[in-house]
Amino acid sequence: MKKYVNGELLDMTAEEITARQAEVKAWTDGQADRDMAALRTERNKRLADTDYLAMSDQTLSSEMTTYRQALRDIQPVLHHLMMYLGRRNHNAICRKIACGRRVS
Repeated sequence: MKKYVNGELLDMTAEEITARQAEVKAWTDGQADRDMAALRTERNKRLADTDYLAMSDQTLSSEMTTYRQALRDIQPVLHHLMMYLGRRNHNAICRKIACGRRVS
């Protein structure tokens, strides 16, 4: 592996390579947590966008009730899906759910 120091390309030492690999592994291992945070943010936004429909002076349609409940239930569903399919498919599942596509 190489690195730039003051504009000069140099070889990394064995210790630097080990440290860099540890950084990459830590970043990769944290991907599921970042995906879940992004999913929660999108879910919360979609719930907030429909909060006005759930006010006491409004009658919520059954479709909207089902939609909002599905948004609230998305994390446990995703967790069970990950356990069933295996963690390696986690990123693809999160992307499909966040984009509103059905997971097949």
